Amino acid sequence: MINLLPERYKKELREERRFRLLTVLFSVFTIALLCFALMLGAIRVYMAGSLSLQESKIGVLEVRFSQGSPALEEIEALNEKVSQVQRFLKSFRPVSNILGALESILPPGAYFTSFDYDPETTVIVGGKGGTVQQVKPRISVSGFAKDREILFTFRENLQKQPLFSGLSFPPSNWVQPEDIHFSLQTGINQ
Repeated sequence: MINLLPERYKKELREERRFRLLTVLFSVFTIALLCFALMLGAIRVYMAGSLSLQESKIGVLEVRFSQGSPALEEIEALNEKVSQVQRFLKSFRPVSNILGALESILPPGAYFTSFDYDPETTVIVGGKGGTVQQVKPRISVSGFAKDREILFTFRENLQKQPLFSGLSFPPSNWVQPEDIHFSLQTGINQ
């Protein structure tokens, strides 16, 4: 078919076609944008509702656990026991090492009658909110020595031994010249 329209009319028809095409494209784009905005609004409302629900669940759980729950108290007690065991294992020093060191410096003519070991402990000074202090392990020993010279040698050997510190030899140990029942206390270096 032959188009016999003048050039001016053909141009108007092309412009009208372009205008309709642009109108359709603009309408489609506007509708898509409007649908996208509605979708985002629906997601926002859903998320706000979900957030509100989770906040209410958290509030219920906080109330439940803040009212002295027996399970929570039991967990805290178990945590305290575990931390005590960890502190003990950390500060554990075999007593056999200490006894071996004492035996190696004990001169002939002396022997022990009693031995007491106090392991390292943690003490809170000043009540519940006070400062925490570590108390070094200590030993208390009682024994027998034939004379002062043997006891003096034992004391010197103890002072030279790097394992022991803060040696306390009471003056009552030196009263008897022979058959001396002595006692001492000393700290243990880690």
